[in-house]
This record gives sequence, C-alpha cells and structure tokens, in this order.
Amino acid sequence: MVKLTAWDWAFSIMPYNERWRTLRRHFHEHYTGPALLHYQPVQLQEVRGMLQDVLNNPTDTRRYIRRVPGATIIRVTYGARNETQTQEYIDLAEKALEAGKKMAIPGAFYAEAIPLLKYIPAWLPGGYARKFAAVYRPVLKQMIHKPYDEVKDAMASGRELPSVAYNLISQFQSDSEPTPEEDSITRDVTAMAYVGAVDTTTAAIEFAGYLETLRSFPITPLAVPHTVTEDDEYQGFRIPKDTTIIPNVWAMLNDPEDYPDPFSFKPERFVGDDGQINPAVRNPRDYLFGFGRRVCPGSEFAIALTELTVASLLHVFDIEAGADERGVPVSLTTERGNEAICYPETFPRVFKPRSVEAEKMIQALEHDQTLAD
Repeated sequence: MVKLTAWDWAFSIMPYNERWRTLRRHFHEHYTGPALLHYQPVQLQEVRGMLQDVLNNPTDTRRYIRRVPGATIIRVTYGARNETQTQEYIDLAEKALEAGKKMAIPGAFYAEAIPLLKYIPAWLPGGYARKFAAVYRPVLKQMIHKPYDEVKDAMASGRELPSVAYNLISQFQSDSEPTPEEDSITRDVTAMAYVGAVDTTTAAIEFAGYLETLRSFPITPLAVPHTVTEDDEYQGFRIPKDTTIIPNVWAMLNDPEDYPDPFSFKPERFVGDDGQINPAVRNPRDYLFGFGRRVCPGSEFAIALTELTVASLLHVFDIEAGADERGVPVSLTTERGNEAICYPETFPRVFKPRSVEAEKMIQALEHDQTLAD
C-alpha cells in the first residue's frame, strides 16, 4: 500500500539503506540542533498571529491552534508567506495524512497480507486497494511536488525565498546543476518536514503537568513499524527475521509498573521529594517520538514550538469549557479518536484575556510575515 499510494518516499517508513541515511542526515542538518535558533523568530511570529486570531474570533480557537505547526513549518521549509498559499499546503498535507492514518491501522487492507489483491482493478470486487490508491496517490504527488516546484520556479526567476528548500537547492547548485538524485533528496527531505509537522507536532514543556499530559494522552498510540533484521527472542517468544513489529506506545505509557494507577491524572508522580522532576520516573518522551533509527527527527522542532504555543496561551488567556451553539454547558472529557493520530473529542470553547493589560498586549503584538534571514 505504501508504494500504491506514493508514500514510499518518506524515510520514516523507508528500509534502512544508503538513501535513508542520506535523507536523515540532511534532515538533521536543517531541523535539529543549532538550526533551531534560526527558526525561533518564525515560530514567535506565528504564535503571535495565533494569539490575535484567538482574541478576535475565539469560537475558532481549535482551528487557529492546529494551524500553528503547519503554518510554521511551511514558512521554514518553503518560505511561503501568502495566507492562501499556506492554507493550500496545509490542506494538501492533511488530505495526504488521511491515507497514512488509514494505512497505519493493522489489518485495514487485505492487500498487505495477500499481495495479489494489489493488482485487481479498482472497478472489480476486491479492488479496494487500487480504488484507495486512485484517491490518495494524486494528492501525495501534489503535496510532495507543488511547494517544492514553486521554490524552484522562484529561484529560476531570480527571486530568493529564504527557506530550507532554498538552502538545500543552493547547496547542491554550488558547483553545477543538481542531479536528479540530489533534486529528489531535497524534495523528499522538505516534504518529510512539511507533512510531519502539520498533524503531529505534540510535545510540551518538560515539567510535571505536561509530562503527565503526554503520558495520559499520546497522540500516536502506536509507533512507526519496525522490521526485525535477524531472528530474535523476547520473553520466550521467538521473533523470526523480517517480522514487522509495531510498538504499542499507549500500553507502555499505561504500564502500572512504571506509572502506578496509570488511568488517574497525577502530575505529582513525576515530582521527587526535593520538589524537582524525579529522574527515576520514566520520561514519556522516551516513547512518544519513537525508537532507535525510527525516532522522530523533528522532535526538537516540535518541542520548541509547542512550548512557545502553550506558554503564550496560558500567559494571556483564561481558558474555560464554555457552552455549545445551543447554550448548553460543554462537559470536557478525556475521550479521543481511535486512529493512528488521535485528537481530543472535546475542546475548550472560551478563551478570555486574563486582564485588560493582557488584551492590550495581544493587540499590540506584531505579526511580521517575513522570514528570518
């Protein structure tokens, strides 16, 4: 299904090989460590814009908050500044991720177990795999190519679009025109950042309340599948070579041996007798971003952006459950969707400035749409 839907470019699910190492290396170069300092002004600008949007139209708060990761990564990656263009890219990524979420459900496609089914035409009984791919493959292709090609077109016309894509293309053009392989590397690295941040940027400030939130509500209950490279044995179970292993993140974060009374929300479980974070309690981030070679390479970017977003919202707004369209008080619950990427089913509806001074501060914020140099 990965090849049928054109998801085989994504190094998060690519076999471990030389191309995987190349893509991962370039991703780390531009989205981790010192590079993050370069993106802080962009993150700040997008969060400031979100605060103003929430103040002016609090009924759409959920949409504004969800937009921050996508808008930020699109500006960083492709230099997009136009609101319409940015939203178009976000919509493409969200549509593409629909396919990823559905394919991540074990057993969702018989074609994974019976490869012959992949060749049955979409119009015949049993041709669901082809029918599914016919819907999503064009979306994936457009998501990968459209923003990247627009950066290349801008460069060809002599315009600069400060961004990761611009920097990578310029890097490969230092001596001659990029080869097709270099071009595909740049395209796939930027697309991975783009699609990864739009729907999965979920981290938090590393203190008790947020650690417990991460533990209790992991956005990805199952981690990226891994393939066993040699025969192995675990607790008496034989695991043959080439077996696909899907780590159960939710089960790990609700293991009573690590987190007693796991279904209760207890931030204090992370606090030691000295009032500091207790290093003896396993940090949820050990699981949330994956494992080994498949660990999420964009976790540092996500952590920095979420820290800024959450801190900014809590600093200037009082948040309440509110009421629905009929005026009936909303009851917030811990219920959430049952998909590869989960969201809460209920969401606070009231975001009120904490004071007149807080409201004035939000209104005075500058929302500069230019990228940092």
